[in-house]
Amino acid sequence: MTGEHSALGPVDGRGPIAFAEPYRRLGEQFMAHIAVERGLSPATVSAYGADLRKYTAWLADRGIEDVRAVSRRDIED
Repeated sequence: MTGEHSALGPVDGRGPIAFAEPYRRLGEQFMAHIAVERGLSPATVSAYGADLRKYTAWLADRGIEDVRAVSRRDIED
């Protein structure tokens, strides 16, 4: 099932691909916001989710586990 998508983003054999743990709640809230409240298309929501999941994994891999600790350099890299 790799490569499939739900309304909130990519899906693997176990269901929606999760955000890196320190960012899970915020990521899920943002995805729900853009899907429900903003009414963005499923393709747009999926694309945003894929990018955000990659970015939060990158942050977590570098030990940045609090969004308040993200610096300008972390965004530009």
